[in-house]
Amino acid sequence: MNEYLGTPPGAENARVTGVGEKQIHFNTSTSAQRNAILSFLRTGEHLTTLYARETLGIMHPAMRVKELRNQSHKIITHWSVEEDVTETRHRVASYVLMSGTLEETA
Repeated sequence: MNEYLGTPPGAENARVTGVGEKQIHFNTSTSAQRNAILSFLRTGEHLTTLYARETLGIMHPAMRVKELRNQSHKIITHWSVEEDVTETRHRVASYVLMSGTLEETA
């Protein structure tokens, strides 16, 4: 799993509220979720479904990736098996942003 110190890429629009324990609230609009995924992928890291859900607060990352592909972003998918926070194994997608856009390679 990707590990970062501080705010993970793509979570810049999160805000911390509450007293005592930190409660992180994300902007959950679809455009904010697409921007978070794109921002994360532009770091060169791969983004897994589990990481998107658990860290970026994106419950349906596959749809956001599909929307980004429809906007001509070249994102490829690799499949693997990973454990979630409960140690349950899942087949998960891992997304990677290729350089350029589909329009640039056509």
